[in-house]
Amino acid sequence: MLLLFDPGSLERLTLARLVFILDCQYNTLKGNDSLLGFKIFQKSLNQIIYNFADAIKLTGVLYLIMVVVAAIISKYMLGVFSLEEIQGLKNAEEIALTPQYWLAILITILVSILLSAWVAVIWHRFMLLGEGPVSFMPTFRPDNVFGYILKSLILGLILVAAMIPVMIVLAMAAMVSAQLMLFIFVLSGIFLFYISLRISLVLPAKSIGKDMLVSQSWSATGSASLPILTAGILLAVFSAGLQSIPQYLISDPILKLIVSSCVGWLSLMLGVSILTTLYGHLIEGRSLD
Repeated sequence: MLLLFDPGSLERLTLARLVFILDCQYNTLKGNDSLLGFKIFQKSLNQIIYNFADAIKLTGVLYLIMVVVAAIISKYMLGVFSLEEIQGLKNAEEIALTPQYWLAILITILVSILLSAWVAVIWHRFMLLGEGPVSFMPTFRPDNVFGYILKSLILGLILVAAMIPVMIVLAMAAMVSAQLMLFIFVLSGIFLFYISLRISLVLPAKSIGKDMLVSQSWSATGSASLPILTAGILLAVFSAGLQSIPQYLISDPILKLIVSSCVGWLSLMLGVSILTTLYGHLIEGRSLD
């Protein structure tokens, strides 16, 4: 059956139009500052590119541990190298109902949360405080790392609360048409991502030992709402493009795991760098040039 409507094309078109409209509007309001959203994204990406060796030294071991632990758990408990491989199995539904499957997911999530927070704290501190690598294994700062996780959970609860009216609107849109529901779904995702960026400056603050309220983060980012939204959309599009490489272009499970891990590391680092750039610019007054 020929598909005349491609949901992915609507999503990409919607994101592209939003970036264009936002920058046109911001150009009208702020003149030469219209490219601020692109500058935020570019500076965040440059943080990784220009400090690539330090990025590998600081976070490579931790991320490798996270990938290896996840692969071992998945292989030992489920017989595959990654949980994504299960989707292609004939008995995928049966596996998804087993206790081993959910236990593997739980352990993987817990390990990923801990190590991802550790990576984020280290990178924030490197870019904001200049703390470089001092040994093969990065320094573990329990107060910062567990504080980071706690702050992330609080932000997650806020986003869950924000999703309630979104789900109501989606349910109403579904009664009208599937296309309208998809369009609102894309806009809702952008809206929630935008909120998360506005309130997430508490994370880099916590990583360098400073306490910041969610309300303070929201207020501090108010003057750069449109650039933050633009940077967020660019981050989402860039990450989605990267993740499509192993998902659609690679079939070998080992190679797919390796490429997916590299893509996952870059996406994580870029997201953390966006928050670092926003904190440095809006809180500490650092230049984006």
